[in-house]
Amino acid sequence: MSNTATTSNPLDLPEIRLVLADVLPLHTLTVCARVNKEWYRSFMPPLWRHTSLRVDIDKAGSPSAKVTTLKSATKNKEFIHNLSIIDFNLWRVRQRKELWSAMSAFPVLRSLTLQQTYDTQTVVKPESIQLLKPRFLHLTTVDFHPNINLASESYEEIMSSCPQLLTLRGGNVKALVLTQGRPWVCTLLRLWSLCLDFGTIDDYRGKITDAATGSSDSATSSSLEKNIGQQVEQMRKEVRRQLFERMSLLVHLETVDFRKMNPKGLCQPLHVDHNDSGLDRLLQCPRLKEVRFDWDDSNLETYDWIKTQWLEIKVNSPPALKIEDEFEDEDEFEDEDDDDSEYESDLGSTESDEYGYRRGRGPYCARCDEHGCSHYAEVLEIRHQERRYRHGGYSGRYGRW
Repeated sequence: MSNTATTSNPLDLPEIRLVLADVLPLHTLTVCARVNKEWYRSFMPPLWRHTSLRVDIDKAGSPSAKVTTLKSATKNKEFIHNLSIIDFNLWRVRQRKELWSAMSAFPVLRSLTLQQTYDTQTVVKPESIQLLKPRFLHLTTVDFHPNINLASESYEEIMSSCPQLLTLRGGNVKALVLTQGRPWVCTLLRLWSLCLDFGTIDDYRGKITDAATGSSDSATSSSLEKNIGQQVEQMRKEVRRQLFERMSLLVHLETVDFRKMNPKGLCQPLHVDHNDSGLDRLLQCPRLKEVRFDWDDSNLETYDWIKTQWLEIKVNSPPALKIEDEFEDEDEFEDEDDDDSEYESDLGSTESDEYGYRRGRGPYCARCDEHGCSHYAEVLEIRHQERRYRHGGYSGRYGRW
């Protein structure tokens, strides 16, 4: 009787397969999951861990198409950690409980991304976000495309209910709602990307009216009514202080982005005065590395103050300064011999400045005979198109303006 040595394949051990599954690419995982039932059970969880659901825009008129798209994900919901829903029309699904209920049914959901929507006016109601509340305790990433008009109350609910949150991206949010809500529990937050809206007169009118009505002195009531604009501005300043005070408690915060892009791609500046807005409270965040604002001529003084005081924090430059810095580097264009006179009369004079530009004033326009005119964006776009054409389509240095 002979002793036969038995050799076992390491891949027969489920522990080994699980280790390999964490490093294998997606196409390899797909092949391995089809070997047999045991391999299917080992390689299927990492295959569904990062899931992207796409909805064809041509099928946007069929609500059943969206529900059908979620069926396969729902069957494997216990494996999905990171869910991305892209290429869909938000207007048609915002009221459908199938979408939000399906997302709330994923027991191990950690990351939720809604991107590339095809509308800019739809508001996602708080009732829809409430369906996700069972997952709030485990969410680490909430990434909503800026054109998804999520209600400010929903952002407040997320920040006060997601203790594991690390990344928060979204669109416009009312600072008044954030400061008047419950305390934030997202103390582990590392990336904040929200555009703050400090409200209009209508948002504060109720408080001023209540104060005036509650006063027994008619002279005081009359004074409040006459100085309503001044009162509103004082309230805005107080909201700023309260907001930055709350943000200073986010000790793990590394990146703060207050910028907003409207549907046309033009910046809407956030006017923050460093003298009385409490902006210096952000310095209490020990890990803060980068802050991004929308800059214009009205808040360049704040930019200069930040660059002077925040020596260890990276701050984005105003667009005007970025344009000048790019144009000052002529190494890219040392072989350029073209004559600009053919479009000089329409775009701007180059007598004293090669590119018709002045720091903080915008390009010179011969149409209006002034700097920084209403043709500012048009001037830049035409100039950039001309340069891209002359340099064979090169556009890497200019980016999006």
